[in-house]
Amino acid sequence: MNHQEFLKKLETELKISKYSKYTIKNYIGANVNLLEFSKKSPEDIKIDDIKAYQAENLLDKASKSIVLFLSAIRYAYSNILQKDPTIGIKRPKKEIKIR
Repeated sequence: MNHQEFLKKLETELKISKYSKYTIKNYIGANVNLLEFSKKSPEDIKIDDIKAYQAENLLDKASKSIVLFLSAIRYAYSNILQKDPTIGIKRPKKEIKIR
């Protein structure tokens, strides 16, 4: 399956599930970024590709951004390819805001 076909199926799944336009945009964007970074087909994405993307692009991001990225990847791969390459990737601790 090529990138465009995968992303189109993802968009369809998100719309069927009644996700908001904002969530659809973010989930598709996260998957596009991962696919462009790895230069692999969706079926070939592994846990190491996701960790490499995180190390390169998400180190300076807030915990919520990282969790959003991992949720987008998990949703896409679980619903389209029936696998979860994010198993084994720890979510960051919730950041405490000082008021």
